[in-house]
Amino acid sequence: SKDLVEQSLQIYKKYLKEDSIIIAQNLAILGDIYIKLSHHDIAKDLHKKSLEIHEKNLGKNHPKTSQVSTKLY
Repeated sequence: SKDLVEQSLQIYKKYLKEDSIIIAQNLAILGDIYIKLSHHDIAKDLHKKSLEIHEKNLGKNHPKTSQVSTKLY
């Protein structure tokens, strides 16, 4: 599944803006996969980037932003 999410992320990056919510969601999903693979440093970086995009587009108090922020703790 990691390969498929990485592949979809590359496709989205090709056609969407780098700060698109869809890209942020894929980064969060990929981060979740890396946690399951015990690659916590990579997961943290992916979740941080996802959080930055969510905050920029939705604001810090949006439920989706909060959901991503909980993955960093």
